[in-house]
Amino acid sequence: MLDLPFEMLDSLPVASRLKLERFANDRAAARAVYLNASDRMQEAIAALGEATGQEASQRANNTGIDVSPRASAPISGPRHDWESPEDLESRISAPVKAARRTLQLATDARDRAEEQLRAFDFVGSIETWLRRTASPGASFREARPIDLKITARTDLVAEVAKVRSQVAALDEKFAAIENAPVPANDLKARAFAEIDRIAAAGALKVHPASRSAEPLGLARKLALGTGSGGSIVGTGGTDIFVWLLRDQMKAAIASQIDQFPASGALSDDEREKAFADLAAQRLELERVEECLIATAEADGRTIARRADADPRAVLGIEA
Repeated sequence: MLDLPFEMLDSLPVASRLKLERFANDRAAARAVYLNASDRMQEAIAALGEATGQEASQRANNTGIDVSPRASAPISGPRHDWESPEDLESRISAPVKAARRTLQLATDARDRAEEQLRAFDFVGSIETWLRRTASPGASFREARPIDLKITARTDLVAEVAKVRSQVAALDEKFAAIENAPVPANDLKARAFAEIDRIAAAGALKVHPASRSAEPLGLARKLALGTGSGGSIVGTGGTDIFVWLLRDQMKAAIASQIDQFPASGALSDDEREKAFADLAAQRLELERVEECLIATAEADGRTIARRADADPRAVLGIEA
């Protein structure tokens, strides 16, 4: 049921492992329903094709058309003179209409089964997370229980929707922090260091005791060649020009950076702390979400879990 080594499952607290195994069993049952519904739909497709073929054959026969290869011209006149055209049409088209209706019902059933199976996508996410996170010999701890004031009048579906709205808002903040500008001084320092590295590689140097006809080795620095696979070897002397124009380049870059908006700028440390704070808030919200979903399940109501739900929240563990 679960595509996980025993030691990974054994790293979970007992309650969490049992919960995950139950999810896996429910997913397997949903997959079986989906496969059966898919088979029924394929059978309905085949039945419609057969009914459509029979309809075409009956129309040909009842209009007196010889569909054999030997026919040279249609023969006029209906085969069943006692039938009205309406009755004839109804009789011939009835099996196709019935087959189409059966196919529609089978397709709807398959779609519902697929939706129910997709509701267990979060189980695959948990499996992936455990393979990546569960190190040999490590074990997870049970998380502290969530203390929610839930009464018989609590609208659990609405509460879950409210929590998910808050999670989405945190995701937007996360995206904003991810794209936050770098403080001007930090950006200048990095840009200047990059220029200095290339300039140092391109610096022309001459030894006072050199008696070479090429004391600078300039031809070598300016050379371009091709390596294996046609790749270009050498800089063509571009780093020499960076060395010559180092100060001008720094001034131009500094001027460009000075034009950037400073609002919302974050250093690397500030950015990482903001990420950590948001991640902690998100996990806490997801623990509340799981508590609400579990409470609904205990009351016989199903609220689908998100495919990207945090496995720590779903399993009630701390890594």
